[in-house]
Amino acid sequence: MKLTCVLPSNGANTGWIVNGVRTETALLDDGTCNKPSPPPQGFIYTCVSSTVFTLTILQVKREQNGDQWKCDSWINGGTLYSNIVTLKVQGKHINLYSRLHVSVI
Repeated sequence: MKLTCVLPSNGANTGWIVNGVRTETALLDDGTCNKPSPPPQGFIYTCVSSTVFTLTILQVKREQNGDQWKCDSWINGGTLYSNIVTLKVQGKHINLYSRLHVSVI
């Protein structure tokens, strides 16, 4: 499953937040994406461009039911947050209460 974060302009210090815990995923320096640390096992972070970031969950597990994800980024002197995506895992299927494509406002 892939979540996409689209920023309105170049951001810095972009991250993904799950259940209130933030993981820094990209540091932007003059539009160049630098990954500060490897993602946890089972996840892939990608910088598509200086305004588009993705998070791929390689295998969604039943215990992730109810997890809430959002992205954030430091832009123009403040932190912007996306809408929240809530996972709903039922058996072998996954549904989302929100769209997979999330944009910071």
